[in-house]
Amino acid sequence: MRRRGGRVEPSGPEAGRRPVRRAVRGLPDHAREQGAAGGARDRAHRRARRGPGRARPLHAGPVGAVREPLPGPHHQHPPLVPARLHGRQAVPPGARARRQADRRDRALRDVRPRRRADHRPGRGALLAPRLGGGPRAQGARPGEGGARARRALARGRPHPGLRQQDGRLRLNVASARRIWLFGLAAALAACAPSEPPNVLLVSVDTLRADALGAYGGPVPTPTFDRLAREGVVFEQAYAPAPSTAPSHATLLTGQEPQRHGVLRNGEALAEAATSLAEVFRAQGWRTAGFVSSFVLDPRFGWSQGFEHFDANISERGSTMRKGRAYPGAFWAAERFDGFDRRATATTDAAVRWIAGAPEPFFAFVHYFDPHAPYVPPAVFGERVAGAALPMQGRHVPGVSPEQLEKLVRQYHGEVLYTDDALAALVDAATRKSKRPTLVVVTSDHGEGLGQHDCLEHAVHLYEEQVRIPLIVHGLGDLAAGRRVATPVALADVAPTVLELAGLPGLPAPDGRSLASAARGGAEPEPRPVFGVRRLVSEQVKWDRGVKLSVRRGTWKYIWASERPHELYDLAADPAESRNALGEQPDVAGELRALLAGHIAAVPKLHDAAPLSEETREALQALGYVE
Repeated sequence: MRRRGGRVEPSGPEAGRRPVRRAVRGLPDHAREQGAAGGARDRAHRRARRGPGRARPLHAGPVGAVREPLPGPHHQHPPLVPARLHGRQAVPPGARARRQADRRDRALRDVRPRRRADHRPGRGALLAPRLGGGPRAQGARPGEGGARARRALARGRPHPGLRQQDGRLRLNVASARRIWLFGLAAALAACAPSEPPNVLLVSVDTLRADALGAYGGPVPTPTFDRLAREGVVFEQAYAPAPSTAPSHATLLTGQEPQRHGVLRNGEALAEAATSLAEVFRAQGWRTAGFVSSFVLDPRFGWSQGFEHFDANISERGSTMRKGRAYPGAFWAAERFDGFDRRATATTDAAVRWIAGAPEPFFAFVHYFDPHAPYVPPAVFGERVAGAALPMQGRHVPGVSPEQLEKLVRQYHGEVLYTDDALAALVDAATRKSKRPTLVVVTSDHGEGLGQHDCLEHAVHLYEEQVRIPLIVHGLGDLAAGRRVATPVALADVAPTVLELAGLPGLPAPDGRSLASAARGGAEPEPRPVFGVRRLVSEQVKWDRGVKLSVRRGTWKYIWASERPHELYDLAADPAESRNALGEQPDVAGELRALLAGHIAAVPKLHDAAPLSEETREALQALGYVE
């Protein structure tokens, strides 16, 4: 063998073969020559100094780096801290040097690192890291061991110097930047969902919590129960009002009725209010709403933010229409074709839209069937015929026990009918693609079924009229099977949905996100839950005036402008049958002050539109006005 500059040429039998270039890709010629010559010149001297035993770690620095021992145990190395731009970039153990001429580097060549003061043209830039816990690596004399180190890097071998306390490696800027960008992308991917979920928000009108099997109901409800079993159940969820419009305005805005201004059915949601659909649409979701009652007609502002809003309610299939009267306070109007739509018709409309909708989508679906009149399809009424229904303590003036039991069975038949329609809806949404689908099921209020001498709703603030189901299902990070016992409010739903979907929150919400609890975190911090009842018309002859309520812990206080106030310990008296106001005046005083403070602290931001005569007649037909 004989040496010519930076090349080693064969001699003897190997003469005439192609010369072998012992060089590291990416280094200039003079550096390769200098490093190779220096390594040959000092190899014997270093072997003599090192003596027998293991090789000392290689400390790479400038061209022609020197081998020298690093302080501290050789098996330990401190973690990297942010590097200072100083030339070629420091790399973690296991990284490989790459050709600067690699075509994939071209897009990143606009990087201009700050150069060292002793930089010489042709040496290339160097990004020198600080390795925590030790001084900066000192440069070595050119020509001492650098070539061997660079050959190891070129072959993709981990550099042993990074296993020490101190050291520096050389890597071209483009390759190092790719490593950094790859790590950043991986970190961001770990923090965010792989893709935005589809969202299905379902509101079932007039659905008591205890009508579902998952909440201890007397009749199994397969779809609701499956969603509860596979998802998260909030056991103590409350509507802000026992009527449709105020509660749905709260559901879609995250605000209390006093703030959004809708206190009665027939009042319109102000255009200034920001709805859940508006947030989703602004963030690129396709939005659609499907409603089943005249009370949620677009004329009342419910279509805000929805690209598609289906309120196709007609006489055909409606349970309330011309000439069709039914027992109780309801009677038929003469000017309107229909007031509601059956669950199957609403589901069919929603499924058709979901099938053709681009993703991600936000779909709001409202079912009306548990609302009176209770006329379930025969097959669902038969399923309830043999169920043992608890009728003790139920009474409605003018209604016989037999009639009342029949009405209760028919109500549960309507719930089963809705359960069946919900199964088809959820199946269509979740099977559309591999994209995850967040499903949230809740209600706007409950229903009196003989408790407190009442049938139907919009009258009281007792548990049967304001306690509602709340089930969250469908995302992989949810704590499946969890049951949250802390009382929560319907105003919490919108902030929760937005956080679970990874979107920004609503402006000025009264509710708070329950996403942490849904993902398995701690129980939500206990907060008071408030309620309000305002009649559509103050001219009614029964139960006039305003009612307000607050629940804190197990105590519930009800204030009424025209009736005696009430206090109940829900732990000892869940049926609210014994007024403890006289026994606990201090508790009543605290809750009354809390209620007054809440009213003062939540200013009314929006004014609802007055009722038109046509609207009043429609609501009269629905039984909300006499």
